[in-house]
Amino acid sequence: MKSFTFKDTWKEIVPFTEEEKIILKGDSKEAKKAIIDGRYRDVDPAVAQSLQVIYDANKPILKDGDVYQLIGADINEDGNGIINCRVNGEHQQIRM
Repeated sequence: MKSFTFKDTWKEIVPFTEEEKIILKGDSKEAKKAIIDGRYRDVDPAVAQSLQVIYDANKPILKDGDVYQLIGADINEDGNGIINCRVNGEHQQIRM
């Protein structure tokens, strides 16, 4: 099942291979960074739009004066996931 994350843009989260899991247990910071950086893949604009619709339908409804800060959102291809955010400085987790 595909999973997606949003920080600045929507990205697909590519699962680690068994070989990558072994490298991640090792001591090489450079190798670990390369594997982690390569874990995220750009998504098709139509997929990004679908994910955005799910996110928009589930993010908190704000009152006038509320301050919203998105920490991150993770959604799988079934539309389930979590939004981590702050509203007026208070951390919230919204499960979908």
